[in-house]
Amino acid sequence: MKSPLGLRERMIDGTARVFLAEALIVPTGLLTVALLTRHLGPSDYGRYTLAVTLILWLEWGFSAPFARAAVRLIGGAAEWGPMAALVVRAQLVVGTLTALAVWLMAPVIARTLDEPSLAPLLRLFSLDLPLFALAQAHQQVLVALGHFRVRAMLSAARWIVRLALIAVAVGFGLSVRGVVMAVVGTTAIEVALARRFVRPPLFGRTEVPVRQLFDYAVPLLFSALSLRVFDRIDVVLLKFFGRTAAEVGMYGAAQNLTLATGLFSLAFSPILLSTLAQAVRAADMIHARQIARDSMKIGLLLLPLAAIVAASARDIVALIFGVEYVASTAVFQWLIFAGVASVTMSIVVAVLTGGSKPFWTLYAAVPLPVVAIVAHTWAIPRYGPLGAAMVTTLCGCAGATFGAVAVYRLWGVTPSATSALRSVFLAGLGALAASSWPSPGVLVIVKLAVLGFAILLLLLASGEFGQPRRRIDQVSSWFQRPLRATE
Repeated sequence: MKSPLGLRERMIDGTARVFLAEALIVPTGLLTVALLTRHLGPSDYGRYTLAVTLILWLEWGFSAPFARAAVRLIGGAAEWGPMAALVVRAQLVVGTLTALAVWLMAPVIARTLDEPSLAPLLRLFSLDLPLFALAQAHQQVLVALGHFRVRAMLSAARWIVRLALIAVAVGFGLSVRGVVMAVVGTTAIEVALARRFVRPPLFGRTEVPVRQLFDYAVPLLFSALSLRVFDRIDVVLLKFFGRTAAEVGMYGAAQNLTLATGLFSLAFSPILLSTLAQAVRAADMIHARQIARDSMKIGLLLLPLAAIVAASARDIVALIFGVEYVASTAVFQWLIFAGVASVTMSIVVAVLTGGSKPFWTLYAAVPLPVVAIVAHTWAIPRYGPLGAAMVTTLCGCAGATFGAVAVYRLWGVTPSATSALRSVFLAGLGALAASSWPSPGVLVIVKLAVLGFAILLLLLASGEFGQPRRRIDQVSSWFQRPLRATE
């Protein structure tokens, strides 16, 4: 068992690596879209996009409930092998059954969507489902064991290999089926790479009862579904209440600009959960509480950065989407703070799960979509997209606050008043500096980099991240540790 200080340093190191690896989806995704739109044409690309959307929805549906449960149970087990085998086999079974259902239902889905040529694409894409299940299960095992560098490497490899294989398919002039096979091939390569580092048996008798996994997976499934509905219900209700396609499009564009907060949650939450599980397994509750308390501060520490982005919103929107989208500036200014609330909610779920209270996550997550729907019903007809953004942000902040109360009841920890006041002060200072600095065009990138770095330096100098010298030494050592396999 590592020291508490070692656990925190490894958590920070792992989060940074996984975040940067997952962030590769942005450049590789843009290049992929550029290649496919030019090669396939609007019709084939539309069918490909539809197939990808359906498959991704299914893959998220069966992987999300297992993810946190797997990390908590494997990380907290005295012998990780049997639990890891159960996790891998359970997800492989679910992925295989889902693939079989897609294969059988593909013609029905295609007829329902009035796209007959979609059926063979869905059947071909169904091959990705069991492979994706294996890839996700192996990633969860690696995170639970603390192999965060390997987890980051797998994500980086996935996005780079995916782009490379799709480029090869385009280069050889293959049809949309060739592109699908490139995606399936990417997942197969990811599984092969993962099994170089961790090798739980895929077949044989399971020594751990399946119920132990599902006792965690079921409540986490409902909390994840609730948060997912809450994240997207604003767009659906905008259309439902008769707002124009242009308004919905601008709202969606503003929403997409909050991608960074989602990537951070994806990177940090599983690593936090793994770290807490290891501390709890060692019965080191004092330092487990310290880690939980430090993690709950992250939403506050993101406030100054969010304030800088909000104050620069007009220039950001004009640079990325064009001046015709400037009308969505106010929406983006609200939604960036909704993104911070979403990060806090993700941390709340991880901390409650790490404390062996998966059902408590339901209390924080399930009311959110219900309250949001009621509030949207009042706000959207009166205030349009801005009303939707306000409701999403205020409900998100309320949910994060309620979650923080649940964490306090379980762990007895809360961010200090000093941290809160410091974050609010730096948020005001950052917003003032950003709004006073004209930054047309690409200059907004320079402004965000300079002010963001300045805020981080101020937080570091104030001792918010611990001893400054230790953090600098930690960053310099990132690339000095080798990757190791786990038998």
